Amino acid sequence: MITYKGKYNSANVMLDEEAGRQIVRINRWEPTSKKCSGAINQELKLRHRKWVCKVCGAVHDRDYNGATNINTAGQAVQELTYAVA
Repeated sequence: MITYKGKYNSANVMLDEEAGRQIVRINRWEPTSKKCSGAINQELKLRHRKWVCKVCGAVHDRDYNGATNINTAGQAVQELTYAVA
């Protein structure tokens, strides 16, 4: 599964689909790099590459945290989309 937010090159989508990969798109405005365990750090600016969660005290690398949250959001969308009733 490939999860992305925002723009994703249509040529890449075509290649991924040909390779049998499933493409999942999440909301462009999802605060993925600002989110930790349900808490959202609204004070976070782009210049802040690492930050500490005020709720749980976890230290986050903005890029790694964003990628993890994008993957989690994509899995949630996939589960809702393909849920068996």
